[in-house]
Amino acid sequence: MMPTTTQIQLALITLALVAIVAICRFVILRSLKKLKKQIEVLERENQDLAQDFLQKTKHILNFLNKHKDLSKEHYKQISGKDQFQFCLEEPIEQQAILLRAYYLKTEILAIKWLDDEDKYWSSLSKNLSQIFANLGINQLQKSIEQKVKTIKVLEKKLEISKQNGFQTTTSSQQLISDTFANISEINQSLQSAANANKNKSSIINQLSNLVSNSNDYEQNISNLKTAVNSSEGELEILREKVKALTNEIEFLKNLRSECETNGLSIDTDFIRSNAHKLTDEASRQSVMRQINQLRENNEQQRHFIVKLRNNMTTLEQEVSSRTDLSQEDIELKLMEIEHLESIIAEFEHCVYALESEVDLLHQQLKLLENSSNSPLIEESSSNSVEQELKQLKELFENSMQMYSEQSALTEFAMEAAKCNKIIELLVVLNNCFNALEVIAAFHIRTEITHDKSIPSGFLSSKEEKLLVQETRPTSGSTVKIGNKMYFWDNHISFIVGELPSNDERRAQLIESIVVLKNIIVSEIKRIESTLANDRQHKTILRLLSATQKELSDIDIQQQYQSMEYKNIIQSMCVQVDQIKELPNTTEETILLIENLKSESKVRTDILDNTGTLVSSGFTNLIDSLNKKLTKENIN
Repeated sequence: MMPTTTQIQLALITLALVAIVAICRFVILRSLKKLKKQIEVLERENQDLAQDFLQKTKHILNFLNKHKDLSKEHYKQISGKDQFQFCLEEPIEQQAILLRAYYLKTEILAIKWLDDEDKYWSSLSKNLSQIFANLGINQLQKSIEQKVKTIKVLEKKLEISKQNGFQTTTSSQQLISDTFANISEINQSLQSAANANKNKSSIINQLSNLVSNSNDYEQNISNLKTAVNSSEGELEILREKVKALTNEIEFLKNLRSECETNGLSIDTDFIRSNAHKLTDEASRQSVMRQINQLRENNEQQRHFIVKLRNNMTTLEQEVSSRTDLSQEDIELKLMEIEHLESIIAEFEHCVYALESEVDLLHQQLKLLENSSNSPLIEESSSNSVEQELKQLKELFENSMQMYSEQSALTEFAMEAAKCNKIIELLVVLNNCFNALEVIAAFHIRTEITHDKSIPSGFLSSKEEKLLVQETRPTSGSTVKIGNKMYFWDNHISFIVGELPSNDERRAQLIESIVVLKNIIVSEIKRIESTLANDRQHKTILRLLSATQKELSDIDIQQQYQSMEYKNIIQSMCVQVDQIKELPNTTEETILLIENLKSESKVRTDILDNTGTLVSSGFTNLIDSLNKKLTKENIN
C-alpha cells in the first residue's frame, strides 16, 4: 500500500515547518550571543565547510580522471553549454559518460591555475558549485545507485523467472513501514517546532511589555515638564509681588525720613496703618496661595516618583520570576533598574529640600502676620518686624534659588534622557551649568570617546591634569582646591569655580552639583548600552542580508538539481517500460514495475515542490525578521 497524497503533503509541510522553525531558533539564539563569539563561530564553520568541500572535490576528480578518455569523446557535445542536457533515449551508461564530460569541462576551466594550487582548487570549487547543487551530489549519487540496483535486481529476477519459472516478490510492505516511520519522526519534529513557537511568542510579549513601560515613562516625563513650567510661571508672579511689597516699604521709610528732616509731625499710627494696608488680608492670601501651589507641585512630583518606583518594582519582579530571559536581557533590565533608582533618589532629595524651605517660609509668614496684627506696636517691635521681613526676604530668595536649581536639574534629567550620543550629552550638560550660573570644566571618560570642555584660562596646568586623571582621589570624590571644587566619578569629573561666599548657599550649590553628577553618570551608562545594542542590531542586519543572498543561491541550485533528478527518474521509467515489454514477464512483476513508476512520479512531483516551499518559507522568515528589526529600530 502506497502513502496517500494527504500523508505526503503532511510530510512535506512538516519538513518545511521544521526547517523554518529551526532557522528562526538559530537566528534568535545567535542574535543573543556576543558579537565576538558569533564572528569566531562563523569563521570556524566557514573554514570547516571550505575544507570539506575541497576534500570532496579532490575525491570526485580522482574518480573522474580514470574516465577521461570516455569523457573527451563527448566534450565537443557540451562545448559552449552551461547546463546538463541529457537525451532520454540514451542508456543510463551514456548519460553517465556525458555527466563525466561536464566534469571534465569544469576541470579544464581551472587548468589555467595549475601553477597556484590554492587558486586551482578555488576555481575548481567555484565551477563545480553549480553542478554539485550545494554539496548535495552525494545524496543524488546514492539515489541514482539505488535505482540502478533496483533495476538490476528486477533484471536478475526476470532471468531467474525465465529459467526456473519462479515468480518475483516485492518489498512494498517494508517500503510502507519505512514511510510511516518517517511520518512519525516528522510529527515529533512538528511538536518541537510548536514548543519553539511558544518560546518565540514569550519573547514577543516581553518586547511588547518593554515598549509599553517605555511609553509610560515618557508620559511621566512630559507631565513633570509641564508641571515645572507651570510652577516657574507662578514663581515669577510671586517674585513680582514681593518686589512690589519691598518698594512700598522703602517708600514708607523714605516718607518717614523726609518728615523727620523737615520737622513735620509724624503720625505713627497713620504710617503703621498704611503699612498694615500694604500687607492686608488680600496680599497675605495671595502669598499663601503661591506657597500652596508650590506644595501642590511637590505633590505632583511625588506622584511621579511613586510611578517610577512601580516601574522599578515591575522590572525586579520580571527579572526574578521569568526563566526565559537571556543573560543580556537580565543585564539590560538590571541597568534600567539602577537608572530608575538613581533618578528616584535625586528627585526625592530635591523635593524634600524644597518642601522644608516652603514649610519654613510658611511659618515665617505666619509669625510676621501675627506680629503685624498685634495692637500698639512700639518702635522696637517695628524694628523687629522690619528685621524679620528682611530675614524673610533672604529666606524667600534662597528658596527661589533652590527651586530654580531644582528646575534646572529636572530639565537636565529630561533632556539627557533624550540624548543618544555623548556629544549631545555634553551640550545639555553645558546648558545646565549655564542655568546654574556657575563656571565649570568637565571631562567625560567612556569606552566610546574621551571628551573634555575647559573654559579658556579657567584652570591651571596642575588642575587640568587633575581633571583628566582616571583614578579616584585619595581624599574622596569631592575635594576643595583653593576657591574651586573638584568632583570625580568613574565616568566623569569636573571642576567648578566662583562658588558663593555664603556658607549655606555654597553648601546648597555643591549638593545640587553632586545630584547633577549622579544623573549624568547614569545617562552615560545608558548611552553606552544603547550604542552596544545598535552595533549588535547592525551586525544582525548584515547577517540577514548575507543569509538572504545565500538562500537565493541555494534556490537556484535546488532548481538545477531538481531538473537533473527529474531527467534521471524519467530515463529510469523508460528503461522500466522496456523491461515490462520483455517476453515471459509475470503479472506480479508488471504490477511491481507500475508501482515503481507511480512512486517515481510522486517523488518527481515532491522534488518539484520541495525547493519552492522551503525557499518561500525561508524568504518569509527573512522578511518577517527584517520587519521586526525595522520596527525595533524605529521605536
